[in-house]
Amino acid sequence: MRDQLILGAAVGVLAAIAVPRTAAIWTMEPTGRTPNRWLSRTLAGACAAPVAAALAWRHPPHGSHETLLLTAWLLFTVAGLSLAWIDIVLQRLPTRLIAVAAAAVAVVLSLAAALAGQPAQLLVPVLAGAVLGSGYTAFVAVGASRMGMGDVRLAALTGVMLGTGGWATLLLGAVLPYVLSLPIAVAILFQQRQTGEQKPFPFGPFLIAATIIADLLTGDPR
Repeated sequence: MRDQLILGAAVGVLAAIAVPRTAAIWTMEPTGRTPNRWLSRTLAGACAAPVAAALAWRHPPHGSHETLLLTAWLLFTVAGLSLAWIDIVLQRLPTRLIAVAAAAVAVVLSLAAALAGQPAQLLVPVLAGAVLGSGYTAFVAVGASRMGMGDVRLAALTGVMLGTGGWATLLLGAVLPYVLSLPIAVAILFQQRQTGEQKPFPFGPFLIAATIIADLLTGDPR
């Protein structure tokens, strides 16, 4: 118990530092300047601290496999909360940041499977990422939503992470974004009807939040 509390505090502090820095780096302009939104970046870092601590509690590093799984979730959290901030503030999801996060997660999960001697462990995460990514691609292709390709790429990454918890986690994580975003979507729709003005609706934060919540709600910490 004491070790988990110490670990949770440590990773929480690291995440709180990493998220504002990551968001600043990936929104840097060609001139080397970043948008002057240090307060909101700091708030994003403050949100990252309890999230990282909760994930450390959910995935206690009892061995090399568990340690690497926790590492993958922490990498996803730092990248994900940075993406959520960028999507809210700038209404975009940088492809390169998603790609870097996906590559890092893939390396860590592959190493975890190799050390466990069970390469088949990668099957469900890979299939889950393909399923969720394909589903969002279909939504965009048929014009059933206002989402863009950034949301599609992010959905595929969240599918991989949800797949580490199994199909039940994937199902919950696939439904939750719509449940979480419904009140905001209704409010924006109502406002648009009143003003006639189209407002952007960043969906990335809901994908990130739903993925983390689904992981925390399914399975039992060991």
